[in-house]
Order: sequence, then structure tokens, then C-alpha cells
Amino acid sequence: MRIRLRAKSTSKILERDLRKKARKLKGDPYLLLPTCMGECSRCPFEKMKRALRKVAEKADNPEALERLSRSGDKMARALAGFLKILHEERIPYLALARTPEGEVGYVQRGKAPTNMMIAVQYYDRPTLKALGYLDYVRKKGLTMFITERALLCSGGTPKINEDVERSISKAFEGKLKSGGGKGRSVLHCPHLEPGEIEDLASSENPYIRLSWSAGGLLIGICEECIREIGGNSYHRLGRVVMKKKLKKEVEVSVQVSPVKRSEKCPEVDYTLPSIIDYISGEMDDLTLIKRSKESYKENLKSTKRRVFIARGVCYGDDPEVLLKALGASGKEKELLAEVLKGVSEPLVVEDLSSIAVLRRFWKERGRGALAKVLGDEEVAEEIFSELSLESYTPGAMIEEGMKRIREKNLRKKLPEPVDPPEMIEVARELAIAYMARGPEGVGRVLSKLKTTDIRTRAAVYAFIKAFSLEKYSSWSYSPEEIGYAQGLEDVIKEVVTDDGKRHKDALRRLWRETGSTLELRFRGE
Repeated sequence: MRIRLRAKSTSKILERDLRKKARKLKGDPYLLLPTCMGECSRCPFEKMKRALRKVAEKADNPEALERLSRSGDKMARALAGFLKILHEERIPYLALARTPEGEVGYVQRGKAPTNMMIAVQYYDRPTLKALGYLDYVRKKGLTMFITERALLCSGGTPKINEDVERSISKAFEGKLKSGGGKGRSVLHCPHLEPGEIEDLASSENPYIRLSWSAGGLLIGICEECIREIGGNSYHRLGRVVMKKKLKKEVEVSVQVSPVKRSEKCPEVDYTLPSIIDYISGEMDDLTLIKRSKESYKENLKSTKRRVFIARGVCYGDDPEVLLKALGASGKEKELLAEVLKGVSEPLVVEDLSSIAVLRRFWKERGRGALAKVLGDEEVAEEIFSELSLESYTPGAMIEEGMKRIREKNLRKKLPEPVDPPEMIEVARELAIAYMARGPEGVGRVLSKLKTTDIRTRAAVYAFIKAFSLEKYSSWSYSPEEIGYAQGLEDVIKEVVTDDGKRHKDALRRLWRETGSTLELRFRGE
């Protein structure tokens, strides 16, 4: 706890609240004691009780309070100093201290330690009240619990009740729920079952387990939940449990081994990172799991066996089993199969997804796999170089490749005009785009086209109307352009064909419809 070397003025509301608390403690000084939940043969706070009672009896005597605030039991000293405010007209200033609940102001009277003064003046807030019992926990071997409602003392023997369980769950931001255990309490996140936590069994969700045998408590929280709340689970437990030897009594385990769905899955040991660093707070949960995974992967790699592991499940060494789990089909399945073909090393990915699997081998095998699936090395090279798995799904990559191949084949098959007028060139591009890519292809062509030529714009208008593609174009048209387009829709439709002769004839007819007497020429004629 850090003490701030400054003070603040006391508001009337805060002063009224402090005086109200002081009057309550004058009437019942035992409000400062923790709630007993143990079965001690002799209460460890008997001496404190007598000292507190003595202070309360002298509450109307400011001279006696002054004397009692300077010697004797620390908690009693703090109480005596606090009760002195009942004999003061004003409380002009408060000292400030940093606490587990943030910065708090307190009345500084007498010679009690700061933590005792805060515990007395905030006896109705269990976390701050607990500051007054740190020495008792250390010196007397007590176990205390800081719950939402009260500070509980179970004496020398830890005892978990529902109030404690609720408070531990709250310390984990509500991620834990209580589950039946074999003679002890099991608090677990929604992605884990009590049984697997008790057995430290493999799970699809890597998890951290805290086992406190003395307290009859098991805690299990998975990586997914940890990512949401962050932090260190041992220290979260420490927000509720006060015990001198807690770090020696709590066993920390990490389970990162996958669930086996095949007899071909090997047994692999792994080494936990330094638990000392974890207990001390120098390492958080995610780092503990991450380093455990790294150890598992290194040891798995040393087996030099092909095995497929995805999202905490081992599927053995058969690619077909993994492909079935991925739900891949069609060309995407072909692509995955090509990438996995010949793999001889372990594959471990966090997600059960095609992208996760492909990303692992894409740099080495992606280009060749695309060429095999698409059947066109040139287009495969384009797709591999231009599209990334960060932006495109495997299916989208293959679809784009197939569209490019269709476009490539159409350009080879359809006659190409020689020095065509803009209108004819645009009509041909729109036809190829529509046949290769559908309406989206038309939209792509129009998004790049900038023209003021009335015949070109009329042809575009006719194309849009002929195929009802209004939503794929943001162009607006003048009455002259719309009038010029009248009668062009039928011939525009004829341009959209993969028959070379019909396509050529349709382009010539379209050009004549504009009133031109010039003959269109095509390459090879």
C-alpha cells in the first residue's frame, strides 16, 4: 500500500458519513471484527475484543481516547483515534492512501498504523477492512476470506461456503460457476466440466487449474475465457483468500494436450514454465498457457510424425479425417488436399478452419496447390501473388481464379476488333465481364469507366436495362443518352454470347445501329 504525501479538504457529506460511522463503532466496537465461520477452541481475537471494548467505554472521554490512541492493541489504537472526531467541531483535512480499491481518504489521529486506521474507518467495506488483519493472518496462521458482504475468518482451517464461492466467481468477472466435485468445491468456466478439471483431463479448450487441497477447492478456467478477462488466476484467488502459506498450498497446473480422436495421436509430455514467476505475478495466464503450448509443440515436433491437431483435437495422421472435420467440399477440399499431400511433420493450429490449415503451409505449397486445382499455372500465379489468406477465404480465392480463367478463355475465343470505337470496346468488355463474373463484373467495369461519349453512354444504358442491372451502376443519364439507347437493348443482348461469329455479328450490328457507315474490322480478317 502506497501512502500519498498530501491531504484533501473534507466535504460536509464525507464528514457526516465519518461521524456516523464513529457513532456506530462507539455503540458496537465489535463491528470491526471479522465474521466467524470457524470452530476454534479459542478465538484469536479475544485480546483485541477486550481492547476494543475498553476504548468504547472511554468514548466520551477525549483525554482517555488520546492516551489509548498511542499505545496498546493496534486496532484499538486506530479506533480510539477515530472516535476522537466525535469531540471535534470540524474535520478539515483527510490524509490520502492508495489501496486495493483505489485512493481513499482517512482521518489521521493517534499512532496507529495507516492500514489499521483505514480498516477502522472503512469497516463496512470488506476489502479495506481486511487491511487491518494482514498481520493476524501472517502471525497466527489464520485463513480469512474477503467476500462481497463481509470479512470472514475460518480460523486455522480453511472453509469454503457459498458466499466465498460467489466472491471468487466475481473475482473472475463472473466466469466461474459452481459444479459438483468429489468431496470438494469445483468452480469452472462454461467451457469446462467439473470431471475433466478434477482429472486434469485433455480438453478442446486449453485451461489452467488451481488446486487448493487445504481449502477443498478446484478452479478451472479455459483459454477462451482468460482472453476475455486477462490477468493472473492465482492473484484473482488471492483477492478473496487471505492465507500466509497460500502460494505453497495452491497447485497450479496447465492442460494443453489435445483430445484424441484417433489411435495415431502420440503421447507428448511438456514442461510448464516457471510457476514461481507466475505466483509472483510476473507472468499472466495467457503467457503461462502460451509457453506450455510452445513446449508441447516442440516435443511433438521431435516425434517426427505426421499428425493433425486443430482447436484442441487430434485427428491422427489421415488428411481425410481432418478434411471431414473441417467440412470442406468441392474445389476448397481439393485445395486443402493438395496442400496436405506429402506433409510429413506435425500440424498444430488454433482454429478448426481451412484458413488456419492453409496458412501453415501456404508459402511453401500454396502456389502449386492452386495450379493443380485451377488447372492454369498463369492464373494460379496471379492469385497466389495478389490475394492473401488474411483478406480472402480459400473458396473466394478459387472462385476468383475460376472467373479469371473464364475471362481469359473468353478473350481468346471471341474475335477482337481492330482499333474499335469506344462504344464497341466498352460493349465487348461489358459482355465479357458479365459472362465471366456476372453482375458484379459489370459493376467493376463501370466503376473504372469515365466517358462523355453519348454513344458509349447510350450503349451502357441499354446494357443495364437489357439485363436489369440498375443496382450495379450509379451512373445517371441525360434525356439525349436515353433516347439514343432506344432500340439497342435487343442487339446488346446478342453481344453477350461465347459464340465467336454471333458475337462479332452483334458488335457490327450495334455499330450500324448508331448510324455509322464505317465497317468494323477484326483481327485475322
